[in-house]
Amino acid sequence: MVKAGINSQISEDIMITLWSKLILICALSGMMTITRESIKQVLITEDSFNMTKGVIAEAANVGRSMKVDLPGDIEIKQIDYLLEHREVAVSSMFTDLIRGNPLEVDVLNGAVSRLGKENNIATPLNDFICSTLKPYNDRAKAARFVGRKADFYGAPIA
Repeated sequence: MVKAGINSQISEDIMITLWSKLILICALSGMMTITRESIKQVLITEDSFNMTKGVIAEAANVGRSMKVDLPGDIEIKQIDYLLEHREVAVSSMFTDLIRGNPLEVDVLNGAVSRLGKENNIATPLNDFICSTLKPYNDRAKAARFVGRKADFYGAPIA
């Protein structure tokens, strides 16, 4: 890919790379989708900024419990990344919500929740995100099943 001119990097430890991305996306996608706000607004609001930090910390704790050799400062790096990109960062999960599509919450925050339970790591914030998005996501999946999209509130669109 590098030889073909595609912007890419070779990972020395794919698990660190995957978990670093998961940690970031759980915070970005989860927080934007439950608040229905830009990441900029999430980060300038004290309560949601603190929750974002908590979502990141939970995901990092789960990764570490699974013996992923995450850097000790991964939480700070991911918050710094969000702060640096707050003007332009967009969550595909939030975009899916706006477009009436099912969400990937089960494989993002849901994965952190499931793996947390399996490894005895508390993940109340990621659990909350999953629980909050479940009603919409269930309706969006049902609407998709019958060939429709869900509106912003999850009702099938005729």
